[in-house]
Amino acid sequence: MTRMQPMSKNERRTQTSRIVGTMTIAVGLLLSFTGAPVLAGLLVLIGVGLRIEAAVTAGR
Repeated sequence: MTRMQPMSKNERRTQTSRIVGTMTIAVGLLLSFTGAPVLAGLLVLIGVGLRIEAAVTAGR
């Protein structure tokens, strides 16, 4: 059995940003069905921004 290497601070930050971005997109899409389009759109945009930030940070 292989041991997992500890993640660096940047890797943890990138992974957290990716997870929060995905959850924010999902919540925004669910809210779009309830009749709160402004809040839903804002959440989706924030989620996409977090995912883009994670992708850019992971490339370094």
